[in-house]
Amino acid sequence: MPTAPTFPGVYVEEVPSGVHPIVGVPTAIAAFIGWFPRGPMNRAEEVLSFADVERKFGGLHPDSDTSFALQQYFLNGGARAHVVRVAAPGSGSDALGTAHADVPQRGGAAAFTVTARDEGKWGNNLRVQVLAATESDRFDLVVSLLSDDTADATVARQEIYQGLTADSAKTADPFYVTTAVNTASELVTVSSVAGKPVPSGLLSSPVVDPSTLQAGPLNIDVTIGGAGATARKITFPGKPDTIETLAATLQSALRTAVANKPVWSQAVVRVVLPDTDPHSPDFGKSRLQILPGAASALPITVDNIAGDNTATDLGLNGVTSEHGAVVLAGGGDGAHPGAEELVGSEVGTGSGMFALENTDFTLLSLPSLGNLAAADSDRFAPDASDDAARDGDYSKAVGNAIAYCRRKRALLLLDPPNTMQSPTALRNWLQKHSNIRDEYSALYYPRLDIADPTRQYRTRSFGPSGTIAGLMARIDAARGVWKAPAGTEAKLFGVQDLAYDLTDPENGTLNPIAVNCLRTFPAYGQVCWGARTLAGGDASATDYKYVPVRRLANFLESSLLIGLKWAVFEPNDEPLWSQIRLNIGSFLHGLFVQGAFAGRTPKEAYLVRCDATTTTTTDQGLGVVNVLVGFAPVRPAEFVIIRVQQLAGQTQS
Repeated sequence: MPTAPTFPGVYVEEVPSGVHPIVGVPTAIAAFIGWFPRGPMNRAEEVLSFADVERKFGGLHPDSDTSFALQQYFLNGGARAHVVRVAAPGSGSDALGTAHADVPQRGGAAAFTVTARDEGKWGNNLRVQVLAATESDRFDLVVSLLSDDTADATVARQEIYQGLTADSAKTADPFYVTTAVNTASELVTVSSVAGKPVPSGLLSSPVVDPSTLQAGPLNIDVTIGGAGATARKITFPGKPDTIETLAATLQSALRTAVANKPVWSQAVVRVVLPDTDPHSPDFGKSRLQILPGAASALPITVDNIAGDNTATDLGLNGVTSEHGAVVLAGGGDGAHPGAEELVGSEVGTGSGMFALENTDFTLLSLPSLGNLAAADSDRFAPDASDDAARDGDYSKAVGNAIAYCRRKRALLLLDPPNTMQSPTALRNWLQKHSNIRDEYSALYYPRLDIADPTRQYRTRSFGPSGTIAGLMARIDAARGVWKAPAGTEAKLFGVQDLAYDLTDPENGTLNPIAVNCLRTFPAYGQVCWGARTLAGGDASATDYKYVPVRRLANFLESSLLIGLKWAVFEPNDEPLWSQIRLNIGSFLHGLFVQGAFAGRTPKEAYLVRCDATTTTTTDQGLGVVNVLVGFAPVRPAEFVIIRVQQLAGQTQS
């Protein structure tokens, strides 16, 4: 409000400039939907590198085309993506399930239930160990993810939670087991708490003063495993000064006893310090806890050797190992997703592609589309007999994805079915599936041969959508969204070869029907050699024939949508209209200077109209402001034609 002057003098007021700068939205945020061995199900997760993919979704997996697409995306220039894990329910041993196990109390009843954070067989490699704590009513919890399900597995990842309690009177304690674990853990959740768990491994009775041990070498028999396991004689120097030295010496001796077995070579001996509560039965008494390596579920026992009472002196002889690490079980990966799982549902928080509802993305890739109808057993050797089912699922998934991309102002990057192994087959297939042609989709051919680290680096065929998404991100950063992601600078990184080597004449049959070809040229390697949307065939008439034009329009629409929010509920008259013209004009001029539009002058490149001719009195009465924004797109030069002519000698007159 203007200042109301009350006394003679000078008054200063700040007046709004009317400038509301419009910031361009990101143009290369990709979304990927597909099967993974682990990770949140039907929930969009942001990843900023392939390391994030490894941490959240398990990294590369031989049955996950989407994991390879993400690797290619980041390798070719991608910097940010949203990932949705989907799977079909499956059946039998492949039924989708979440691994879980009960951690026992003393006596065998369940203290609480530990459940893997996400569905999948990966959870069956989780181990939970309970460590005794200093205070008698507390305990520590170690959650380990093993590298695999073999006897020689090592710990790939571990979480440790200290000073936990399961006392029902202490549920408000920040170290209450469900509060501490469920808040921080990326591996498990805890539920159904009924009491304090019994420690894992072997927990000694109170240990005597180490200085009272015999002087010579100390010997004990240690067995890791159930009936039939072989006892190992463990020898270590006597007369340790402290119990900590004793524990370290014993641990070193255990680890060298069987060096090539992780249950021995990674064994742990820890000191449980005395309880500080003078009323506790453990006041002033230290204990030793021995745990097999690699979070092993095997029991452990310690016995005296004839003529040597060291095990008794250490409080280890006759103590029963109630359990090793707790093993989670019941996890299942489910079956590979079909159209139903990829499309998903809008119910609740959304599933499938609708899990992306609250995210911003500009590119969508469904890498498993190429293998959609193939059974797990023959995913890498497609059978032509299931082409009909494959085509039906493909068309259903693509149709829904195109509609969703249109709503979200994104471009769908399509991989051809993996049965399309020649240009002729692809042309015939496209004639039968004209419903997938749309200005919000683009198709790339052929598939790519990429080295598979999970299969001794043998090359395998993958769809190119992830690679192309990364390429678009790289070109956007270097040249702008208006530059076609094609040409000699559009090199495909991480590609060993193309599944089909196209010739110029074959390229000439695919380009007119809007198939973007991938080519190999001696001087450049593998490059993208096409930039059309699927609506951009020669037989069609569309304003959005080219990928960069479609993506530039998406960029402008999204930027203006966000940048003009301030105008809502402003007085609908010329002052507002002039501010809108000023802000949009400044935004478009900045793009013009960068080369985003055709034309030599701003007048030729763009226009902004918002005045009484676009917003009539009737519009004002309805609360409507109409803004007309026009732009002259820069279209790519697909064909460079050079005319060469001899100059005839000129006669002088």
